[in-house]
Amino acid sequence: MRNVGLQSQALPSCALLLSVVMGAAIVQVTTAAEPIWVTKIVREIPKNEAAMAVAHQQSKDASVQVSAGESLLLPEFAGQYEYRVTVDGKRTVQPVAYSRLGVLNFGMTLTPEDKAELPIISKRRILSRVQGNYISVQLRVQRDSTGGEAYLYHKPFAAVGAYGNEQQAQQFAALMEDTVREIRSIGLYVPSGQSINAETLRTLVGINKTKIVVENQSGGTPALQDHYEFLFVRLRMDGERPVLHTFGTTEYRQQLNYFVPYTAPRNPDECTIKSTIVFTAYTAAKQSPSAKAVRKVDLRPQVSLTMETANAFVNEQGFEGDALDNLTATLDAVIDGQLR
Repeated sequence: MRNVGLQSQALPSCALLLSVVMGAAIVQVTTAAEPIWVTKIVREIPKNEAAMAVAHQQSKDASVQVSAGESLLLPEFAGQYEYRVTVDGKRTVQPVAYSRLGVLNFGMTLTPEDKAELPIISKRRILSRVQGNYISVQLRVQRDSTGGEAYLYHKPFAAVGAYGNEQQAQQFAALMEDTVREIRSIGLYVPSGQSINAETLRTLVGINKTKIVVENQSGGTPALQDHYEFLFVRLRMDGERPVLHTFGTTEYRQQLNYFVPYTAPRNPDECTIKSTIVFTAYTAAKQSPSAKAVRKVDLRPQVSLTMETANAFVNEQGFEGDALDNLTATLDAVIDGQLR
């Protein structure tokens, strides 16, 4: 896939498609009969750690924070937004209606040993934050405000939720901001040669970067390393109702997990992903954590399979390439129960 700089073309009565190719913006012209698709696409998916690190670093589409006091979620296309786009060399406004729907939620916990190491003065405050809040990762499903078919916006959103409060987003703490900053979209996956329409703008590819603890078998201080996993979201329509299906890889991208449907959790154990964390640094006063790492994660998948199984399925179907090359078909097969 080649890098393309920002280009703009003007043709009479044309709509625009905003897309992304290896991190570089490109504006393509579509036919007059098509709507304006305000989103970004990716034509290829990185397939190794180095390529994922580059894609993650180049992506400018980290999760957008939902401000404290706003609605935790926005269903029923209740949101309204106006994008400013260029048509025929002129700036114009493209209004959309959108829903902001939950994709997954992250809960956090600490081991008893790590709790014992917390600063005495601030321990209660730290534990209240860890045990009382979770991170809700969300996506915007949008359509032209006058109607039209639904498709995904490429940027994820993130809100802080309080267990037991399903209504309002809470205030972000610094370490939560660090977490959502590393959940980044690289675009909606549309393979080369596939046409652009609402149906093909419904598969998002994200990359989550975490700092993980690598235990030292000989004892001593554990090492920390950066770790990358995929987040995939598939939009399907149930009549007029959008439904998001969420997937994530684990085991260094060797395992594909189809998560349970999104619900507001009442405690960390009900989160899609529960991370056991350790604080690795504190502020100068040594009362507030300034860095953390993940010791382990607990998942709530409804289906879990190896990527080897997914690749074998794709091969049996006669598709060219592997499961990542045929991502939408692979995710649909899992959703429909054809791939287990």
